[in-house]
Amino acid sequence: MHIDHINIRAPMSTLELERRFFCDIFNFNVGFRPEFNDRGYWLYDNDSAVIHLTESDRNTINERSGCFDHVAFKHTEFCPFIKNLSDFDISYSKSNIPELGITQVFLGSPAGLRIEVIFSYVE
Repeated sequence: MHIDHINIRAPMSTLELERRFFCDIFNFNVGFRPEFNDRGYWLYDNDSAVIHLTESDRNTINERSGCFDHVAFKHTEFCPFIKNLSDFDISYSKSNIPELGITQVFLGSPAGLRIEVIFSYVE
């Protein structure tokens, strides 16, 4: 079993910011989305729709949504990714876990989603 996608529900103005953020920072692409009653986008990584953005006037940005803390993605290109964050003036924190052989980068999306990006260990 694996996680298929995440869904972010927010007003359309926030979804537009999220769409630009994920496309600019993660190189996701807007792709096919069935015709639902509400507006939104499906963001693809290659052939997989990994993020669904759904319009909602009932969901707003808040500090935490229940107990959910963050979503994590694996990535392979550390230096280009960090450069991209710098180019878009996005703040982040980095930590290493030598025991697991990974480097973690944490950042936030415009809607307040906490994101972890995992790389092979980088000094």
